[in-house]
Amino acid sequence: MSIGKVTIYCSNEDISEWKSGMLLRKWKSKFPELIQDHHYNIINNNNKPLSMYTFPEYFTGMHYTIKGYKFLFEPYLENFLLFDSKKTELKNIQDKFIGILRKVIGDDNFLYLKRITKNFKTGQPDLFIYNEDTGDYFFAEVKFSDKLQEHQKKLIRLIGKRIPVKLVSVLVKQ
Repeated sequence: MSIGKVTIYCSNEDISEWKSGMLLRKWKSKFPELIQDHHYNIINNNNKPLSMYTFPEYFTGMHYTIKGYKFLFEPYLENFLLFDSKKTELKNIQDKFIGILRKVIGDDNFLYLKRITKNFKTGQPDLFIYNEDTGDYFFAEVKFSDKLQEHQKKLIRLIGKRIPVKLVSVLVKQ
């Protein structure tokens, strides 16, 4: 398999719309199945934006959605491989993710992924991006202003042996 590098660009307007909650609202109306309900409820019910931490991941997911892909994103993405949740909402998300992953990458790759991630409490890629029509899929590790940590590099190399991984840099257009 492979590890590739990709750069995508956002604008200062994208960041402002994110901070106001408008960008997530736009995406939810256009792609309702891809925006996590609990994230949408934070901006609607609590009237506060999601943190900037989640911006580059969602921005990357939407970048690929426009190209015909779907994505799995959850701030706790690493956790669904490490434990079975007792909370109903998270358990439902875990079951959905596991079902999609197994279907897209196959049982052998899924079991490999589950086995290697046991040794990593954090550092799993941010997104799983896939196209059901073409069968194309990959994990994406997204960076906005931070750098890959050593444990992330090691895990990405292990994942990349069997499943494609892209390192995505989100940069602001100047």
